[in-house]
Amino acid sequence: MLLVGVTLLIACTGRTALLEMPCDLFEEDQHYTWEVAVSAGDSVVVRPCTDPTTGFAWKALAEIGNPSVLEQARNQNVVGSAGRAVWTFKALSKGTTRVSMEYGRP
Repeated sequence: MLLVGVTLLIACTGRTALLEMPCDLFEEDQHYTWEVAVSAGDSVVVRPCTDPTTGFAWKALAEIGNPSVLEQARNQNVVGSAGRAVWTFKALSKGTTRVSMEYGRP
């Protein structure tokens, strides 16, 4: 099981923060943590490595510590996208929250 943690510090613009998990490091490090400062209305896109042929998959919903600060807009495994899933979150209001995503066998 792999847990990915993202700590978000929300202030106030309209941009997108992109967080990519390198595939070559995916097997070496089982835990990733990023701290990201974004503003209300901004998006955070997390692109973790994935390999559905292994029987492992990303859990459909991320755990968001404070859902009044951040919401999960969508999650998709992109077929044919060279081992990438795409998670999109939207900052709702000022505050701090933690997001956890789980990778494991269904």
